[in-house]
Amino acid sequence: MAAFELKRVISGGQTGADLGGLKAAKACGIPTGGWMPKGFLTEDGPKPEYERLYGMLALPTSEYTKRTRRNVEFARGTLCIASRWNADGVAATLRYAEELQRPLLKIPYPKSPRSKVKVTPEEVFQWLVQNNIFVLNVAGNRESNAEGIEEFTYRFLVQVFQLVKNQSAGGVSAPPIVSSGI
Repeated sequence: MAAFELKRVISGGQTGADLGGLKAAKACGIPTGGWMPKGFLTEDGPKPEYERLYGMLALPTSEYTKRTRRNVEFARGTLCIASRWNADGVAATLRYAEELQRPLLKIPYPKSPRSKVKVTPEEVFQWLVQNNIFVLNVAGNRESNAEGIEEFTYRFLVQVFQLVKNQSAGGVSAPPIVSSGI
């Protein structure tokens, strides 16, 4: 049986879970990309440097929902990390994943550092393999809706992506987790 390969990690480039996913993929050597609203808009303002840093593309519209749909549509599955599931972007992501019949894995963001994460990196890895998700969309709350979610997403997904890299390298030990620098 051929090894599973995660070919690309995409997101909408927003602060929080989106950016944490892109940073984790880049740190693990996985190509990144995705679509952002016109002008590479985020809650922190325009980020045109994301085109160079993460391979992001800007849509001709500034509507966040169009960006969300494009990313869900292009990916083979979406991983959504959130504590506020009714936030506009998260709700749209969940709706589009259901509408487009794309695999979706929801990970509750722990409300405190002492809270236990309800899904393990190993379970996420198995979900990726079982659903053959070679393009993964990472979505979730923006940083202003869930303080610390970007760093949490980065640290959690580095563990997942190291499992992917380890398995595709034939069992070679994964490197230690490093800080994202945020």
